[in-house]
Amino acid sequence: MEHKDAILERELNILRDRLLLMGGEAELALQRAINALVHRDSDLAQQVLERMQQTSRIVQLATALASEYKHLQLPDLQTLIYLTAS
Repeated sequence: MEHKDAILERELNILRDRLLLMGGEAELALQRAINALVHRDSDLAQQVLERMQQTSRIVQLATALASEYKHLQLPDLQTLIYLTAS
């Protein structure tokens, strides 16, 4: 059982790290999007869109990992994001 606990802890740490990365990316995207809008910078706006696509892949990976542990009755992804940000 201890081996399974270690694996679970490692994978939950990976999920936490991905959530933190996702939160940081969202914050940066918002700052850049506002900057692009204020300065009417279409190149920066395009960069924001490209980064958001990358962040979307991180969300997909985090969601897939979280769904693997539904049987453990872990909080859903939205709750994990809230808890990680707090």
